Amino acid sequence: MKVMVGGSLHLRSLPEALRPELEDLVDGETSFLVGDAGGMDAHFQRLFKEWGVSQVLVHYSGSEPRYNLGGWPSQRIDSGLKSKSAAMHGAKDRVMVASADRGLMVWDGSSVGTITNILDLAGSLKPWALWLVDGDSATNYKTVEELRRLFPEVVHEAEKRLLAAHRRAEKASRKAEAEESPLF
Repeated sequence: MKVMVGGSLHLRSLPEALRPELEDLVDGETSFLVGDAGGMDAHFQRLFKEWGVSQVLVHYSGSEPRYNLGGWPSQRIDSGLKSKSAAMHGAKDRVMVASADRGLMVWDGSSVGTITNILDLAGSLKPWALWLVDGDSATNYKTVEELRRLFPEVVHEAEKRLLAAHRRAEKASRKAEAEESPLF
């Protein structure tokens, strides 16, 4: 099983309530897909390194990974974008969602990128877990409807980002097909 892990840039620790679930995954036949950002990406990498997890693939969109704390294999995702924007880094997230069997995210309550990943996982009919960290407490959200009701602005912005990402992917696909098609 492939599990995508990640979360908010502003968080730097795992909620204690999530630790048993993650430890169960580490003990099994699981490989992990993780990004190269600071925050939760780097924290998951620290944990995996500490726990001796070898089945990790680090995804990145820049010229090289910002973080690869375990020296694991990495995969560069070319977003086709020139700016170092959320959209550029979001391209790697779309690839991780496509490759993952499920997702596990830790959220600060405001990161649009984390919710974009949850919506993409849900839209791909893949199981997901989202932990909202607020100080020393953590809440596990289980449905997109619940997120829409409690965090409508964040979900709306995430939906816009996801739609834009899908449009860019469709445009790139059409361009690639046109370049491969013979003119005669």
